[in-house]
Amino acid sequence: MLRSLVGSEMCIRDRCSFIQNLAKFTSLTAYEQGTPGWQVWRNVENSMSDGRKIFRFLKYIPEAVKSYSALCRAAETGISYPAGLRALIEGCARAVSCLYLWLDNILWAQGVGMVSVVDLKQLKHRKNWSSFIRLLITLAGELVYFFTLSLSLRLTELGGRHIDLEIAKLDVLEHLLLLVSTLCNIRMTLPRIFKQQGFGCSQRAIGLVGMASSAAVIGTMLIKVKKSEHTKRNATQIRKAKCC
Repeated sequence: MLRSLVGSEMCIRDRCSFIQNLAKFTSLTAYEQGTPGWQVWRNVENSMSDGRKIFRFLKYIPEAVKSYSALCRAAETGISYPAGLRALIEGCARAVSCLYLWLDNILWAQGVGMVSVVDLKQLKHRKNWSSFIRLLITLAGELVYFFTLSLSLRLTELGGRHIDLEIAKLDVLEHLLLLVSTLCNIRMTLPRIFKQQGFGCSQRAIGLVGMASSAAVIGTMLIKVKKSEHTKRNATQIRKAKCC
């Protein structure tokens, strides 16, 4: 039940993100600035942005727990093994994510007047850098996954072992979508840090890239549901075969 609630939260969060970026893109392409239509879509964008903040409130606490669990798995497995290396990368990414979410919560508290920040610009800069580093570590984790996948498939072929091709295909598709989402988020983060170095990006492009990132994440959640259904169906078939 808890897993279902977490999945529902992620689904709502990413739908809000998709609608927010859609509103951004629509307001800039379909209407002139200052017109009633433009104002409507700007209001939608702002309301979705405010709504998404609730999903990040105190989220650094469960993220810290997940980081600790991943680092424990890495220590138990050993980083010389692919599973241990991926667990180590996940733990590091979640640790940096804790810093990002903590800074995000401080900025939210400052925005509503709960706290007073002396150097707001520096705080935003640190938040953007923590987001960028987190995304780079996540990207490294996805690359390690595809490397270990190719290696495991080769070993499976040589050993003559049987694998569930349906689950394998869904797993690859899930990680491809995660890779797309990560690359999109990196592209949206670059202008916040390296704008003066020529990495600027128009708001229209950010809206499109943001929609692609949100759609990819929603796609991964649908794949997880399909994988779960496939696993349950296989378990049911195995039980029926044993009974017969």
